[in-house]
Amino acid sequence: MMPLTPQAKSQALRDCLRALRLYASPVFLRQNPMVALGTIYGVLCLSSAVLSRHGEYWRHGYYTLPPLLAALWWVLLFSGFSAITTHYWRQMRALPSFLMPRMGRAEYRAVHLAALFAVTLFSIPPLLTGAPWLNTLLLEAIALVLWSEPLPSERATSFKRLLKPRTALSMLGFFILLVPKMQAYLFSAPASLALLLIALCCGVTLLAFRHRNPEWPPGASEHTPSSPLARLVKQHSSGSLLPRGIKALTRLCLWRPSWLVRLPLIDPINTERPIAFALSVATLTLVFVVLGQCIALVSDGVRPSFAAVVSRLPIMARQSLMLSGMGLIGWMRNRSDWPFLLTLGPYGSKQGFARAVFRLHLQRGLQAGLIVGPLLGLTVWLNQDISLLSAFAGGLGCGVTLLGASCLPSLAFFIPALNKPSVVMIIGLFAMIGLLQISIMVLFDPTLWWRWLIPAGSLAGSFLLAYLAPLFLARQDWPIEPPP
Repeated sequence: MMPLTPQAKSQALRDCLRALRLYASPVFLRQNPMVALGTIYGVLCLSSAVLSRHGEYWRHGYYTLPPLLAALWWVLLFSGFSAITTHYWRQMRALPSFLMPRMGRAEYRAVHLAALFAVTLFSIPPLLTGAPWLNTLLLEAIALVLWSEPLPSERATSFKRLLKPRTALSMLGFFILLVPKMQAYLFSAPASLALLLIALCCGVTLLAFRHRNPEWPPGASEHTPSSPLARLVKQHSSGSLLPRGIKALTRLCLWRPSWLVRLPLIDPINTERPIAFALSVATLTLVFVVLGQCIALVSDGVRPSFAAVVSRLPIMARQSLMLSGMGLIGWMRNRSDWPFLLTLGPYGSKQGFARAVFRLHLQRGLQAGLIVGPLLGLTVWLNQDISLLSAFAGGLGCGVTLLGASCLPSLAFFIPALNKPSVVMIIGLFAMIGLLQISIMVLFDPTLWWRWLIPAGSLAGSFLLAYLAPLFLARQDWPIEPPP
């Protein structure tokens, strides 16, 4: 490779600065809700660090952040690095980057500078409490590795992406290092080991951010297999070689009720397919329980037991309920295909299309609530001294409340200036993490007679929002969001 001339170096520097300038522009905020999430957690994390800066956190040779600060800081790393990753891969996937390699190289250089600035900025909260700076960089380097992969395309990818090893590793790393004691092991690691791991993580990150444009040999076609073996592999991947029993079971799990509105809206958690959704929620709850037991075994030496597993079920079922709610509002954050669906579908007007969208959302929410709510009630019945009927009724109330909480982000549709994915994301987090969790605690308290007003109000509020929101959406200009 020939060395760059001074003119080429100057051009590369200008390209890099031009790409870096986008991180401080509205382009960075577009369809990037992680920016808002990172801002919220950044303020909370910095406030917690300032209040905790005078404490003594070295105990028995280990440095341990306060539990609240540790959780806030780790979520800050997740949201901050995910925001940078979202912007970077959106730029690299764009057509200009494909046609102009110089632009791709500029984005590649700029993302390293942006990540370096983010690492420096995010290290402030733990350093305020006296954390070792080298070990702080180690945790940030690990977080950067976990969230440097390309994010899924806008057309939602359901659970297939969760089966990828890289995605599974990222999820496992997030939940493991969310525990303060697991962070303490890395905060207290020797300097030589920390340097070695930082170098390793930096190398992995450099490789993860590399982007190569696909090159097709002359005469080859992406859609036509070039050999009988390729056609056999394609036939096998499509499932035609599977046994009939497995194919029949697969069709049963993917059954979709005929009464649902037929509209291809994003559905990342398969709420339209009740059997698949029920199996997914049950599996996710058990995975959370097993992960919690493994973390307790490694961090505290607590051996797994059946009683401990049962005691963790309600907490993990509540997390599954919250994640189901976040999945239900996924279509509210991605609206780039609405103009095409309106044009190609038999809706007649924007208001008719918006009403069909909300009708499908109500159907999905009710169906999901009737599945995940009783599951939560069953886990509570196994741990509390309440009757099965009372637990089942409380679970149904939680399911109905889930519907109301999933409709709450539609308040952003009422004001055009607030009709942005980031605002929808913030309202959704407030509804699922705050209002829904408080409602669950109230609904399973048999001493509160007025607890049944919560699901009744949620049901009435969801129908009211589903009636009013299409009226406001119809008055706004479409497309609501530009394509990524």
